[in-house]
Amino acid sequence: MFAIPRSNKWQCLPASFSMACQIPLHIFMRELGHDGDKRPYPDPDKRAGFHVQECIDVAYRFGYTCTPIERCPALTHTPGSLDVYPIYFGLNELSNDFRFYNYLLESTHSVLEVLLGRENHTKIGHAVACDGDFIHDPRGYLFPISDLVQRNYMPHTLWIIGGVS
Repeated sequence: MFAIPRSNKWQCLPASFSMACQIPLHIFMRELGHDGDKRPYPDPDKRAGFHVQECIDVAYRFGYTCTPIERCPALTHTPGSLDVYPIYFGLNELSNDFRFYNYLLESTHSVLEVLLGRENHTKIGHAVACDGDFIHDPRGYLFPISDLVQRNYMPHTLWIIGGVS
């Protein structure tokens, strides 16, 4: 269903959106207007990359909608505060997981933002495309959604892409 495009490791977000929207990556990147390789941070190995809002704008220009589903939503009265109130869709976090994974399994065109566990016990942000059955990782991996946790993919936000035929 989704062709996994060749991309640089810092282009996982636009590559995942291009797969979910069925827009060739070179066209998606052209519409973004940059390749994410800018290095604005003190550490020269850190790239600017992409913000999800940039990808949403491109998808919108092509006629697609993007609906976010958070795995662990929370409220706060003070932006940036650690004083947060978790929102439960049911009794507890397990209810939230049930809700989240139902959306993931029912969405035929979506992008999943995850924290990816690495061998050195650190985590890095990553994005993959999903078709309701499989994870399409821009790094070249294709595997069942049921293998997410086993592969150290920790989901936090699902973007359901609407309007894809």
